[in-house]
Amino acid sequence: MDLFQAMSVYVKVVESGSMTAAAQECGMSTTMVGNHLRALEQRLGVSLLKRTTRKQSLTEFGGLYYQRCLEVLGLVVAMVPTLWLGIFTDDPDVLRVGADYLRLVAPLYAFIAITLELFFAGQGAGRIGWPLVAGMLRFACAVVAAVWVILGHASLHTAFILVAVGVVGSGLISLFGFWRVSWAR
Repeated sequence: MDLFQAMSVYVKVVESGSMTAAAQECGMSTTMVGNHLRALEQRLGVSLLKRTTRKQSLTEFGGLYYQRCLEVLGLVVAMVPTLWLGIFTDDPDVLRVGADYLRLVAPLYAFIAITLELFFAGQGAGRIGWPLVAGMLRFACAVVAAVWVILGHASLHTAFILVAVGVVGSGLISLFGFWRVSWAR
């Protein structure tokens, strides 16, 4: 059994609400969907779904496992940029440019996560200035990059680098703000 395929089928079953609908979405028979689910449940040693002839519902473990499947499959897709982009297009030029963007910028998204975490923490403490400046820098870099590409002053690769600079800069500004500002009320 291919674990990733079984996880993908499980996610489709949960999201579509039935094995029949999941089978249609996955392009396989309902029997194959059932086989994937049984193999997954045997591997885990626990039932994921409560099934009746009329409906299905998640077990408690099934709900937790569904969330983890989404995370794992998301990470797998993020690791292979062309796989993610291939969902939307077959155009090799778009795939090449998109893969370049994801290779340059995707690893830096941790800085966006830091910025968002500090922004929400700052809201709770009544201190949103630094994270707001960080978000504005990231936005400005993206706008400048887009305008440069549209006007023909920069290649997409250069624009992606500018976006990456904005992402890193915004994360650093947020970290600086977190360190600099007193959080005591």
